[in-house]
Amino acid sequence: MIFASKSTTRTICTAAALWFLTVLDQSITVSAATAAEWKGRAIYQVVTDRFYNGDGKSSAPCDNLSLYCGGTFDGITQKLDYIHGMGFDAIWISPVVKNMDNGYHGYWAQDFYSTNPNFGTLESLSNLVKEAHQRDMFVMVDVVANHAGFNGDFSSTAPFNTSSDYHSRCDINNWNDQTQVEQCWVTGQLSDLNTEDPWVQAELGRIVRWWVTKAGPFDGVRIDTVKHVRKDFWTGFTGAAGVFAMGEVFSNDAGYVGDYQKVMDSLHSYPMYYQLRNVFQQKQSMWSISNQVWTDKQNFKDTTVLGSFVENHDMALYKNALAYVMMAEGIPTIYYGAEQAYAGGQDPGNREPLWTSGWSTDSDLYKFLKTLNTVRTKDRFANNTMNIHVSDNIYTFTRGNAFIALSNVGSGQSVEAISPVPSSFKNGAGEEASRQRLRQQ
Repeated sequence: MIFASKSTTRTICTAAALWFLTVLDQSITVSAATAAEWKGRAIYQVVTDRFYNGDGKSSAPCDNLSLYCGGTFDGITQKLDYIHGMGFDAIWISPVVKNMDNGYHGYWAQDFYSTNPNFGTLESLSNLVKEAHQRDMFVMVDVVANHAGFNGDFSSTAPFNTSSDYHSRCDINNWNDQTQVEQCWVTGQLSDLNTEDPWVQAELGRIVRWWVTKAGPFDGVRIDTVKHVRKDFWTGFTGAAGVFAMGEVFSNDAGYVGDYQKVMDSLHSYPMYYQLRNVFQQKQSMWSISNQVWTDKQNFKDTTVLGSFVENHDMALYKNALAYVMMAEGIPTIYYGAEQAYAGGQDPGNREPLWTSGWSTDSDLYKFLKTLNTVRTKDRFANNTMNIHVSDNIYTFTRGNAFIALSNVGSGQSVEAISPVPSSFKNGAGEEASRQRLRQQ
């Protein structure tokens, strides 16, 4: 791959830069997984630094969760069977590029073309992807185009090493002002890239293309802080990536989030996440879920490719929430540690090292997720669901040949409802078979 110099490409007009993003290095071919293929997958999210250090020697907790704890690419590779054993057939790994000091999470990029040496080498990353593919597991890599890290000296950031590569420093004081959201600095500290600049646009496209092809090929990209960059940038960027793209738009407004599906394949289902939290944590009415399903269908181009997720809380309710995420419409995304009942908390408390769990395959939630994945993969592409019964405390629906009944009443309580069971499903199974499935679950 040939990279044009900054002095040369500064003269490229905006239209040419956008064209550049979609025709980079035509000699490289990526056999990319399609959105339709991703619909049948279930994703396990990994924070590389917190998963496994690969040496098998330490089970001690990390002394300071704000610093590096020692997880590596080789560590993930060694534990792929642990993930695959739960039935997950895709992983999403945290950003892989070299970061500023203490950027264990990956979101403080310092060198966009170098592998984070704390995690391993380009070779060990490529081996992780290769080993995942041998297990028929897709790999999605987290990428950031909105910002770099910042240590007070732009010259230490590669390749964006001059102040003109960034927006002028400002704080986001009004989150309803989209110009502030897009051009000011997240947290007031993360240097916001000047994505209106033609050279910056083209270079970001070259970077994502380089990683997708050189280290992988990766099967998808997860894009951080999408709403902080104007929408028309993303068409060129995802075109340069050339693979399935799922973006983060942090908002509970389905209309606001859904508009971004015009410029990329998929988005994290934040509007539904907020309703799941309300229903299973605050014990609000199950109608909130049903209503959000309808609202999402009005506002998203394709709800079947949205990334669904939920956080941990009361164990009995958490199982119900997990069952919804795994069995409802969309691509389920489960955060590492969920299977070991990690409680999470505020950052960095939600980034505990997994090795303290011993990667138990006998834990209740590990086996529960394995069961859900087993049921789900029996009809992998049956992504359309149908409500059967909704009340304040009971929600039942079908997905393909599965009948799912959920409650939000919590531990040690019971609730009854008369819920009709469909006389037949898509594959022709009868009513009695449906009742047996419900009893077994």
